[in-house]
Amino acid sequence: MNIASIDIGTNTVIMLIAEFDLIQKQIKVILNDQKIPRIGQGLKPGKPISSKKEILLIDILESFKKIAAYHNCEKILVTATNAFRVASNSGSIVKNIKRVLNLDIKIASSEEEARLTYFGCTGGFQLDKTLCVIDIGGGSTEISFGSNNNFN
Repeated sequence: MNIASIDIGTNTVIMLIAEFDLIQKQIKVILNDQKIPRIGQGLKPGKPISSKKEILLIDILESFKKIAAYHNCEKILVTATNAFRVASNSGSIVKNIKRVLNLDIKIASSEEEARLTYFGCTGGFQLDKTLCVIDIGGGSTEISFGSNNNFN
């Protein structure tokens, strides 16, 4: 089964397509692509993402959706981070993208972003010591700790 994951960050939009072998419990990366639209450039908390940046984002997502279809992805998971957390119009952009591209976008809280980053970095490893993972993004920084696949 192929799945596409799209991360809408403050500066980048990253897509990873992976093949999941559920029988052998293996993941094989098929494609990793990124664009740099700088959606959060000049964005202040409580202010809107510009319509120009919204159109650019829609174009990128449309392109990524076509690539995912080419690779026979059964699911496309889309997560937005800090720019969407702080923008005044993120809800309307999410609705517009759903209407235009039929993609559901989840806006991750800082805690959820830290959790996803932690497990993305440590997945598949048996860790017997506490590990600190720091995600320095374009608009925020998340710090997480964990051990033995337990996130704190």
